[in-house]
Amino acid sequence: LKFDDSTGIDSLYFILAVQNLVKEGRISADLFKETFGVTEVGKKSTLETISKILMGTQVRMINFGDHPVVPLLASTLKQKNSSKKLLPLLLPSMTTAYKGNIGITLLRACLNENPEGGIEELLSKDCLEVLHNLSLKGNKDPVLQIMDIVESRVKDGNLNPANLLPRLLDCTVCWDKHVPGNIVTFLISKSDEATVRQIGDSLIAKFKTSMTTADQIHAGGLLVRLVGHPAVITDIDWRTSILHQLFDLTVIHAPSGGTTEL
Repeated sequence: LKFDDSTGIDSLYFILAVQNLVKEGRISADLFKETFGVTEVGKKSTLETISKILMGTQVRMINFGDHPVVPLLASTLKQKNSSKKLLPLLLPSMTTAYKGNIGITLLRACLNENPEGGIEELLSKDCLEVLHNLSLKGNKDPVLQIMDIVESRVKDGNLNPANLLPRLLDCTVCWDKHVPGNIVTFLISKSDEATVRQIGDSLIAKFKTSMTTADQIHAGGLLVRLVGHPAVITDIDWRTSILHQLFDLTVIHAPSGGTTEL
């Protein structure tokens, strides 16, 4: 049994379990290397192989979700500080519901393995793009589970909304429209004054680009919500400025001199 691209998830679990015995001193590192052809699974040089094993598996999704390899791999990746290096290798293959679920299952396990961190590292803009696309394809429930973890971290004080909110809106201003859970609305409600201002200015800047009408309508709704946010309620100048710009950007001036609402 060698650790290579053809290794199945059952064999991967066995290899990882034996590797733990090496750490406990019950099996020698030399015997592990001689048996499996690798010195240590989970370090950077083995991540490409792990990604191919995961994306190449054909077990039923319900079986993969309950397989002991998932928490054991997540634990191993945490020990090696490799979670953030493995996930980008999985993202390009997460284009179907099945492979998307494989990647999200591991992502969820890695987040659960590190209850006080990991969100900023793992939920990169590229990762959010993949989650958004999967949701658009109807694979909403697994994505919602990740958003539930995000909400829980904010409530527990382990995640600053400012660290994730801009990434979600950079992915799409219509995140809450496409992905269940209303996580953007929730993060806005928990944001401080600086974050509210940052998001407001960012949305105005997006308005000035080639956004679709649907995106503009949704972004306009977010801007109205920001203007009424308790954190900026006393800043009349900023609120008025945002509303003036929103009005200028959402009214079409007809050639006759009249105006038509967008």
